[in-house]
Amino acid sequence: MSQGIDLKKLVQEEAELEQRAIDSQFINVATKWFVIKKTSGISEVHADDIWRSLEKNVFPVIGQTPMAELTAQVRRQWNGLHRLSD
Repeated sequence: MSQGIDLKKLVQEEAELEQRAIDSQFINVATKWFVIKKTSGISEVHADDIWRSLEKNVFPVIGQTPMAELTAQVRRQWNGLHRLSD
């Protein structure tokens, strides 16, 4: 302990924060959702189609985006598109 700081605890807390940031990325949340979706009774063909669409169209754009930022990002993009259509 240096100056009242527990370095082991600090390193552990930083590692937990980093893991939560990774877990909250859209691609990781979508992957967990997809595992549940696949077992919900949809056909394998439909499941494959969903996953291909995500890989091709969604993950390249927002895959690494934290879920907390996603709503704000989508709102900004929507507002930009809306202005273009006026």
